[in-house]
Amino acid sequence: MLIAFMPPGTDVGAEPAHDSDARFRAIFNQVAVGIAQVDLTGRFELVNERYCELTGRPRDALLQLTMQEITHPDDLPGNLVLLHRLIDKDEPFVVEKRYVLPDGSARWVNNSVSLVRAPDGRPQYVVAISQDIDERKRMEKALSESVEQLRAIVDNSPSIIFLKDLQGRYLLLNHHAHTQLRALPQHAVIGRTDEELFEPEVAAYLRKNDQDVLAAGKTLRFEEREKGDDGRSFISYKFPLFRPDGTAFAVGGIATEITEQNRLQEELRKRVNELADADRRKDEFLATLAHELRNPLAALSNSLYLLKQHEAAPEVQDLRNTIDRQKIYLTRLVDDLLDVSRITRGLIELHFAEVNVEAVVKGAVDAARGSIEQRQHALCTEWPAAPLYVRADVVRLEQIVSNLLSNAAKYTDAGGQISLSVAQDGDHVVLRVRDTGIGMDAAILPHVFDLFTQAERSYARTHGGLGIGLHIVQRLVHMHGGTVSAYSDGLGCGSEFIVRLPLVATAAPGSLEAKPASAGQAMPRRILVIEDNRDAAETLMDILELGGHEVSLAFSGPQGLQVAASFAPEVVVCDIGLPGLDGYEVARRLRQAQSHPGLVLIALTGFGQQDDEERAREAGFDHHLTKPVEIEELQRVIALDTAHRK
Repeated sequence: MLIAFMPPGTDVGAEPAHDSDARFRAIFNQVAVGIAQVDLTGRFELVNERYCELTGRPRDALLQLTMQEITHPDDLPGNLVLLHRLIDKDEPFVVEKRYVLPDGSARWVNNSVSLVRAPDGRPQYVVAISQDIDERKRMEKALSESVEQLRAIVDNSPSIIFLKDLQGRYLLLNHHAHTQLRALPQHAVIGRTDEELFEPEVAAYLRKNDQDVLAAGKTLRFEEREKGDDGRSFISYKFPLFRPDGTAFAVGGIATEITEQNRLQEELRKRVNELADADRRKDEFLATLAHELRNPLAALSNSLYLLKQHEAAPEVQDLRNTIDRQKIYLTRLVDDLLDVSRITRGLIELHFAEVNVEAVVKGAVDAARGSIEQRQHALCTEWPAAPLYVRADVVRLEQIVSNLLSNAAKYTDAGGQISLSVAQDGDHVVLRVRDTGIGMDAAILPHVFDLFTQAERSYARTHGGLGIGLHIVQRLVHMHGGTVSAYSDGLGCGSEFIVRLPLVATAAPGSLEAKPASAGQAMPRRILVIEDNRDAAETLMDILELGGHEVSLAFSGPQGLQVAASFAPEVVVCDIGLPGLDGYEVARRLRQAQSHPGLVLIALTGFGQQDDEERAREAGFDHHLTKPVEIEELQRVIALDTAHRK
């Protein structure tokens, strides 16, 4: 390379001087590195084209400058020290530095600098060979920043992060790890093993985990807990690290303390169990409450039925009708309480059939007519021109309509008007119930179907209710694939409820058009009534005897079995909650006895939930009726079943 810097006119052999100079300049300008010659003060004397590109300046401009003028100020002091050492002690050097470009930016270069001496040994000039390393320096800076960011993330992580070699020596731990490992500083942990840091049992456990990870060749999850009742708990993920050739060289891991999380989860589990237990006790209470209420309601209902069999003065008939209406209201409250419990637990089972909406709704209207007439409301109905069919559970569809009508009657003052209409709207049946009652404030409309939302629809609490009827309506409508909406223009402006149910295009054979007709009067039978509530038992006996049946009574489970053995009943109407033996056991023993072939067993009980009915079937009952039963329904069951068995 020194030949490139021979002074002009130097003899280079037989080649003419101008050819040698041309060859020199061609090579000098075409090399891929920047080359510069400067005097001992740093002033440029000779530069090639690549050097001009690296500094961003033309040759003429560079020859007016010194090396110091294009060197970055931060790099200049160190460069001058090296340059003086080069001149004084002839020590060539390599340095990474920045050139300042004309636009103020900088470019990194690698400078290889050497001294050229005259023949007499005096320093003559300095040669610098520059290579562009700007891209490399940018990448190094970006990598350094990424490493620093990663280090900051690792050190500030609330989790323990570590790296161990195959011998179990720690290679890396973050700041949080040191606080967990006896607060040892990094220099006291790096290079040490678990056996040196932990008790033998803990160290053996951690080492086995490492071996399992290496054997599996993938990330594994571990849960660890320190000894003692107050020991901390950790969850860790450990993973193997591999070389390019596939061999493992280390085990990494991330561990997070979950002591507080476990404590909160345990509290949550306890709370969930407490809530589940409270919910179970609530359901048990509702079932027991329903049973206890149904027993006196059964006696009341039976007594009313007997009273209706006799002529009475108008004022007595009015009193009897009042009692009947209140009995119906109490019965509906009990049913609603149990329905809410069953619906919220998803225990309602619907029995779908294709039904004529008008036929079902008219049945509900008949059932609600008493409460409507009691308040002297005018009821207007509007029916479709042609039958409309939906797929529905008849009993539950009636309940939807009945609850809406009862709600309208409850919140409409005496003399008000209630209207009900059934119509087709596209592929839906639309049922509307409107009233001229107290209406609803806008604030309550979004919550009107919420459980226990009730009577604060007027300024005075003159309208009672448990706030469950509309909730049941909404849940049942949704179970039928429909929607229900509530509207009101405000207090004093009445309310409207709109139910939309999917329309069935055509009725299938056997679709319900009306309720099945009564089976008629049953042939006289020997009937045993087993009931511990004497009022309910004796009034039911009177009713059955009016129908021509021969009736015997028993007031406990054991007594029922004794009477059955001597009376040889054809039908047994049995309560479930009995002293001595419950109704389930009575049914099982009667079924096992060979002396009662063809016996019809009817459970008549205050326990009316679905699982109660299933238990009754399993015990051997043919029918499960809930107190207070409609006498016509009981008579129908007796007539149909005994006729079939005969």
